[in-house]
Amino acid sequence: MLAPQPFFIERGTPIAVRAAAETLANAGHRVDLLVYHLGEDIDLPENVRLIRIPPVLGVKQMRPGPTVSKLRCLVGFHRTASRLAKRNEYDLVHAVEDGVFVALRLQKKLGLPFVYDMDSLMSEQVAEKPGVGRAAAAVFAVLETAAVRNAIHCLCVCPHLKDVAKRDAPDEHLTVLTDFPLVDPTPATGDVAERVGRAHDDGRLVAAYVGNLEPYQGVGDMLDAARRLGDAGDRVRLHIYGGPSETMDAMRAEYTDLVDAGVVEFCGSIPVSRLGEVLHSSDILLSPRKVGTNTPMKLYGYLASGKPVLATSILSHTQVLEDTHAELVDPNPRALAEGLARLVGDEPRRRRLGQAGARLVEQKHSRAAFERTLTGVYRAIAHALSKPG
Repeated sequence: MLAPQPFFIERGTPIAVRAAAETLANAGHRVDLLVYHLGEDIDLPENVRLIRIPPVLGVKQMRPGPTVSKLRCLVGFHRTASRLAKRNEYDLVHAVEDGVFVALRLQKKLGLPFVYDMDSLMSEQVAEKPGVGRAAAAVFAVLETAAVRNAIHCLCVCPHLKDVAKRDAPDEHLTVLTDFPLVDPTPATGDVAERVGRAHDDGRLVAAYVGNLEPYQGVGDMLDAARRLGDAGDRVRLHIYGGPSETMDAMRAEYTDLVDAGVVEFCGSIPVSRLGEVLHSSDILLSPRKVGTNTPMKLYGYLASGKPVLATSILSHTQVLEDTHAELVDPNPRALAEGLARLVGDEPRRRRLGQAGARLVEQKHSRAAFERTLTGVYRAIAHALSKPG
């Protein structure tokens, strides 16, 4: 399993990689899991061997998205993968994200079949990079097309990626393998319980956002929306969880008026292990993302909590949600304000949407559904590989 990323860290793709490795191991497969030098060692099934690349000089942390540090690490990753593939008799390569570029080389040199685990499209991620974005995106698009065409199977994390892959591969070689809730809701403790208690004591509902503070997440739009709430602004408090701290400090300074009015509280970052406390204790959950095609992993946890979700009507959300599952609005401050005001003022609507979202996850996006889908795909692959020729 080629997973070119820090491992383990509490981030969407590493969590999905861990789940895939555990699922395959529990199904009886032996897995060599190759990752970057960064991250924490964790307990894994005994038939999963965790292998790290040698440390890359000067690379001590890694931000999401394409970076020069990632490119430097990928060079060392390729060398280590090649040595492992020559030394061991692998049946199959399971390549996550840009690990598929390494898998293509191993297939060409050694004839190893591979599964393409499409957790995202690098071509989409780099397209907006200043200067070299468009040229780099074109190169990645060519490589991604080759990966889809040559893979024995493609696991697509969302319907949009399956639609992209369908241009280059037959439908029977494509499977949507969605993410699942990261954690279960759990009663809040400590600082989370205290700030929720303060809001409720002030007669306010809690509407919480959890995630990074990159511009595409739309947190700025959500805060601008809070300035438009009118009377509803006296009945809700936005809790913003995320990082890095310097970005949150800059937002706090920009929206001092909302902080002073008790409409917004900036809560700092919170580990994924405590996400369940936020989900359990909040009254409304916010996903104001402005752009994107991949469904954020946290959305499944939001929905599973049984709390109503306010989300923008972009592909990231609508390929999973309908307006019966969440309060869907256009990605702009005015629409976000109107949607939040509707939820704040309509308790039966909050309850109805929360229940519908929880049912959706239970039926289609649970950890059990993830495991059933992945093991089913691997049974089909094993059957195909066992056929003569």
